[in-house]
Amino acid sequence: MLRCLLCSLALALALSIALPAAAGPRDAWLLPTRLEPAAAPGTIDLQPVAQRLEALLRDALLDFGLQPYGTTPELREPGEQALVELAQSGWVISPELGQQGSELRLRLQVVPQGSSVLLVQVQTFEATELEVRSLSLLRQLLELPGGLPGEPRTELEPAAPPPLPKPPTRSVGRAVLALHSAALGGYIGYSLQRASGSDDARLTYPLVALGAGIGLGSAMIVADEWDMTLGRAWFLSAAMLWPTIGVSLVDEREGPEKYLVGIMGAVGGLTLATVGLTVGDVDEGGAAFTHSGAALGLVLGGLGEMVAVGDTDINPTTGMGWGILTGVTLAGALATQVKTPSPTELLYIDLSAVLGGLAGAAIGTPLLVSQERSPERDRIWLTGVMLGTVAGAGIGYWLTSSDSSASPPAGSAADDALRVRVEVGGGGVPLGFGVSGQW
Repeated sequence: MLRCLLCSLALALALSIALPAAAGPRDAWLLPTRLEPAAAPGTIDLQPVAQRLEALLRDALLDFGLQPYGTTPELREPGEQALVELAQSGWVISPELGQQGSELRLRLQVVPQGSSVLLVQVQTFEATELEVRSLSLLRQLLELPGGLPGEPRTELEPAAPPPLPKPPTRSVGRAVLALHSAALGGYIGYSLQRASGSDDARLTYPLVALGAGIGLGSAMIVADEWDMTLGRAWFLSAAMLWPTIGVSLVDEREGPEKYLVGIMGAVGGLTLATVGLTVGDVDEGGAAFTHSGAALGLVLGGLGEMVAVGDTDINPTTGMGWGILTGVTLAGALATQVKTPSPTELLYIDLSAVLGGLAGAAIGTPLLVSQERSPERDRIWLTGVMLGTVAGAGIGYWLTSSDSSASPPAGSAADDALRVRVEVGGGGVPLGFGVSGQW
């Protein structure tokens, strides 16, 4: 009963969570560094220098409050007109790197958002001065007046330069990470004391307090070293919570070893989450997607074990555990690589999945009530619940994606593509159905 209660509370928490979609700073396009042809053989290799330059510029844009896009646009003609057209959807920063003798030559172009003015600066410097000179060059361009069009200047009313966006608060997810890290540290302290075979209360509470303190201190250090956003913090919390529950459910042993298995699950989840953040990034939607994937895996894993046994009265802890581990791993991997729905849209998808499962259970109920019960009928009923859950989630995703289609940036190839939108219901006709398109 305790396991079932724990799983139910975890499922309710995951399905009801909705991370706030914070209003971010203005977007920016950081274009790949263009390399000038080498003047003579045996000179500086510009490729690694260009990679380092792009990393420096990306970090500097974050400090200025500009959020670089995760993808690179495909420009038909990489000229000045294409840069101006691209600036309609965000700031544009285009670096060009070359060499002049034994020195580097950096040409930086910046187009403010919504402007038709191209700002250019060129400097020549030693390779060891790349970080200082590139950041100084970027700051000069961003602080130049006239980046955005305005009213004509008069002698009595001089035109004011456009204000730069304020740098966002660093590590806004510090509190979320600290809470979950302290809870994990306390659990580790308690598990170590139980794994040793001791149940002395004089050791339990000091070890729990010591573990919580270590977890809290570790979270503060991580938040100071890295920019811990809300999305990253909730993503790491999923790595702490769900693998611990999943491994504990899979392991059917009783005794001190069970607590050590839970610690291994938490450490393994954190390791995989850290690797995922090094090769990609997550936002609030990606974190909510990871929690939802673990919850959906819990439900489908439990139903799958009952289908295999052919009995609806068993306690499917093993299936729920494997479902959690599979769901959180797959959802976490996808969240770091692809664009996921927003937290509000994921809440709608989770609700659709629950309603779909209830609909499947309601449709298949006559198989259990009106006829004699058998393992085959139990399997058919459980399969209907699983199919209803998956179908409900798919319908929820389809409805939310059709309402939140983002327009591509100006000048991109997607402007000429055919777009079709399916609508269910409308003003005055709640049960209507329509299809609209643009080509």
